[in-house]
Amino acid sequence: TYLETKDLKAVNNALKNADLYLARIPESQYNVVAYQQKSKYYNAIGNTKEAYVTIQKGIAFAKSMNLDYDYFTLSYEYYRLLKTDKKFNEAKTVLQNLLQENKFSQRKLNKLVILNELSDVEKTLGNFESALSYNEQFQMLNDKVKKENEKLQIFNLESEFKTKEQQKSLQHLESKNKQQKIISIISVILLLVVISFFVYALKQRKKANDQKLLTIQQQQKNEVEQALYEGEIM
Repeated sequence: TYLETKDLKAVNNALKNADLYLARIPESQYNVVAYQQKSKYYNAIGNTKEAYVTIQKGIAFAKSMNLDYDYFTLSYEYYRLLKTDKKFNEAKTVLQNLLQENKFSQRKLNKLVILNELSDVEKTLGNFESALSYNEQFQMLNDKVKKENEKLQIFNLESEFKTKEQQKSLQHLESKNKQQKIISIISVILLLVVISFFVYALKQRKKANDQKLLTIQQQQKNEVEQALYEGEIM
């Protein structure tokens, strides 16, 4: 941030503070960041010689620690420093070395950057045939990357569509199961209502029969008592 705002005094203080911590962890990957920012700082204050020394130390550190990504990043930063300083032949050599290393150039995006910059440097040097060759390689690889990205986008869209369809099917199935569950509950309730009504009807019928039987028995009792009464009078 200080570098971007050109607050070089603050940059220097920040780097000194970083050195105090990094001295305790000399094998930390954060040393790569420190070397890179120091190089930019020295370049910003016009000390190009120290900028070169610092970035080369960072490259050597990244190589010794097998930090391939950081090695590539610092090497590219070294290239940019050389290009800015108009040392185009040395800058070209840095890029060509990166291009020859499969572990750096096998990454298509890295290779695209290298080929594009090589084409630009060769053009600046007046090597138009070589510049055209690198540009053609860039275009071929770029087209390949675009096609791969298109295939990837299509695959992602298809996957997204399938996922949505699966979600719809799942939601439909859940809705159907819910409906079936509701229907089952309603069926059980209706069955319980029918059974309850049937039991109630049986109870009412039994009660009516019992009442009817009681009435008949009472009538018979009354008839017997009436007959006995009439017999006593006669």
